[in-house]
Amino acid sequence: MKYMKNSEPKSVLFFPFAGGSGEVFAHWFKAFSVNFKPRYYTLPGRGCRYNEQPFDNIEEAANEIVRYVLNTMREPYYFFGHSMGALITFELCRRLYFEHSIEVKAIFVSGHRAPNLPSLRKNLHLLDKESLFEELCLLGGFGNNVTLSDIEPFLPTIYADLKLCECYVYKEKPPLPTKIIVLSGIDDQFMQRENISDWQKQSILPVEYHEIPGDHFYIHQH
Repeated sequence: MKYMKNSEPKSVLFFPFAGGSGEVFAHWFKAFSVNFKPRYYTLPGRGCRYNEQPFDNIEEAANEIVRYVLNTMREPYYFFGHSMGALITFELCRRLYFEHSIEVKAIFVSGHRAPNLPSLRKNLHLLDKESLFEELCLLGGFGNNVTLSDIEPFLPTIYADLKLCECYVYKEKPPLPTKIIVLSGIDDQFMQRENISDWQKQSILPVEYHEIPGDHFYIHQH
């Protein structure tokens, strides 16, 4: 029985960017070996949970996801999050460790500054929808043919997600015994070395940094 437990696939859980769905990662899953079991987490306000009220704060999101992890997944845990998903990944890892004494094996935090540092951009969740659309286009979040009317049905979720990120308050805690791998697009204007190097403060293990060709949404091309 011990052999069977150790031979089970390792769990890998993915979290999306603000306004996004975990389905964006689904085509990645075929690249995993049978030693891993990748899945994405569906947050309220999108996909099969479209009619549910989206979270607008990190505490509610983390509380729900911790229950999901504890009830449905097996250790060791690996988490991947992009942008908003990176923040959720980090707080989930902390919650599991400090409240449940569970050490996450590794987290991949993509497209997000070190969580102890303030944001360098304006608060997008306070903008009107026209201005918000313009800012998101500048970030590379939409294709050339996408219009404001196309995303209108998803605006409540986008605003809630942005509020979750932009109203996040970092709380000082000891570094984690978890491997942290930081990924960022080379042309992401918010991911300069000076605002991602502080990720090292969050782990007792050496943090890895990887730059990938592309902007904030490099994950669509790579």
